[in-house]
Amino acid sequence: AGRNLTLVIEMPLGTVLTANINTARIQITDYTVKNDAYLELHHPLGPLLAQVVSLQRTFEGEIAEAKLLGHSDGRGGALTVKIPPDIGESVKYAEPMLIRDVLGVQRRSATGLYVGMLQDHNLKVYLDLESLISRHVAVIAKTGRGKSYSVAVLIEELLNRHIAVVVIDPHGEYTSIAYQNDNKMEMRKMRKFDVFPRGYFHLFNEFSPDTMVNTAATALRFDEKNLDYDDIVNLTTIGESDAQCAMLERTLYTLQRQKKEPTIQHMIET
Repeated sequence: AGRNLTLVIEMPLGTVLTANINTARIQITDYTVKNDAYLELHHPLGPLLAQVVSLQRTFEGEIAEAKLLGHSDGRGGALTVKIPPDIGESVKYAEPMLIRDVLGVQRRSATGLYVGMLQDHNLKVYLDLESLISRHVAVIAKTGRGKSYSVAVLIEELLNRHIAVVVIDPHGEYTSIAYQNDNKMEMRKMRKFDVFPRGYFHLFNEFSPDTMVNTAATALRFDEKNLDYDDIVNLTTIGESDAQCAMLERTLYTLQRQKKEPTIQHMIET
C-alpha cells in the first residue's frame, strides 16, 4: 500500500511506408533522429536492424531512407533479411544487443581487438582477432578521416596480445606507439573509452636506412648472405647481360657445393 507505480510507454520513432529486403522508407515522427542512426523495425521473424542513410523533409513530413542490415540469430550472430518488414510496422531506436550481434562486434575482449565505441552508443566495438590476422584487411577513408590512427589502435591491440607486427612506415607515423601518451587533455578523453596510456618501447624495434636523420633507429642494411640469385639480379645491373647472369648462377651453385657463404668476397674469389 502507498507505493507509486510509474508506467513507461515507449513511443515509436516512426512507421514503415515501403520496404523490400534491402531498404525501407520510413515516416519519421521524432525529428531528433539523425543520419546514420541505428533503428529497430518490428518484424514477424524478430527485431530487424536498420541504419538511416538519408533524411529528407517533404510535404508528408520527415522521411528516412534506411538500409536493412539483418536479424540477430540469438547466439551472437546475424541472419540476413529474407522477408521485407510489413507496411505500417513501428520503428524505434535499436537495442545494443541487436546492434552488436548484427554488426558482428565481439562481446568479450578475449575474442576481439577493442577499437573504440560505436558512435552515439555506449557500445564497445571489438573486431574478431582470427578473421583480422588470417585475411587481408584494408583501411579506407578520405584524407584526414583517421586511417593512420585506426591502424595504430589495431597495432597496439595486437602488441597487447604479443603478436608480432611489421610496419613499413616511410612517413614516421607510427613511431609514437613506442612512447606513453602523457598529454593530460587526451588522457581525460581516454576515460570515456575505458583505456589508459601505454608505451611499447620494450617491444619496439625501429630500423632506418638513414640513421643520421633517425638517430634512434638501428641501421637497415642489405646483407648479401641473405640475398638469392633473383635478389642480386634485381639490385644490380647484372640482369642486363645474359653472360653475367649465367656466371652469377654458376658461381652461387659452386659456393653452395663448397658449403661457403655467398658473400661478395667469396663470389669474387670463385
